[in-house]
Amino acid sequence: LLQTNDFLQILFFPLPARPTTPLSVGTIVPPPRPASRPKLTSGKLSGINEIPRPFSPPVTSNTSPPPAAPLARAESSSSISSSASLSAANTPTVGVSRGPSPVSLGNQDTLPVAVALTESVNAYFKGADPTKCIVKITGDMTISFPSGIIKVFTSNPSPAVLCFRVKNISRLEQILPNAQLVFSDPSQCDSNTKDFWMNMQAVTIYLKKLSEQNPAASYYNVDVLKYQVSVLSL
Repeated sequence: LLQTNDFLQILFFPLPARPTTPLSVGTIVPPPRPASRPKLTSGKLSGINEIPRPFSPPVTSNTSPPPAAPLARAESSSSISSSASLSAANTPTVGVSRGPSPVSLGNQDTLPVAVALTESVNAYFKGADPTKCIVKITGDMTISFPSGIIKVFTSNPSPAVLCFRVKNISRLEQILPNAQLVFSDPSQCDSNTKDFWMNMQAVTIYLKKLSEQNPAASYYNVDVLKYQVSVLSL
């Protein structure tokens, strides 16, 4: 019987029936022992010589269950971790990193980073007139680096520069990049896009400082820039 759900997979094996010795013709099967019969204590009773004898006949090889049943039951698992470990053992993991840390580049040069944009809307009301409501929309851009990337940056004296581009800046009232970590070109010709690149040496120093403060962290967040959305563009 196989019973599964999203988390468990349990395999039940029926035990084989024990072989019984065939009874001869005319043999009377004794009735079962009543449950109310009192049991003797383990100590010797006074005036009675106790004769030791086994509780049941010696167990032979043909009466014991075959070893295949317990082995098969041992292979079943009540948690998903064992099946995951079995599949992981049979699957090659070259250049693959589980989770945010450590970083294993393998045969590729791609560095795993994550970018989060967090926006908040604030409304200021003055009296009961809705036309006098002032709306302010601000946002933060954060880049999350895995802790293992610090070793990659420190072992390479000239790591590749991380660049990004912001489009539709005409809909923004202002952009405030992190001046210590991010550069931009003020003479850029395109008025609707803006390119940024990161000071990798400063980023490496900042990440090392964060790792010293919290060495057990699996990733570190770096605030890159702040911006304010123009309400008129909505």
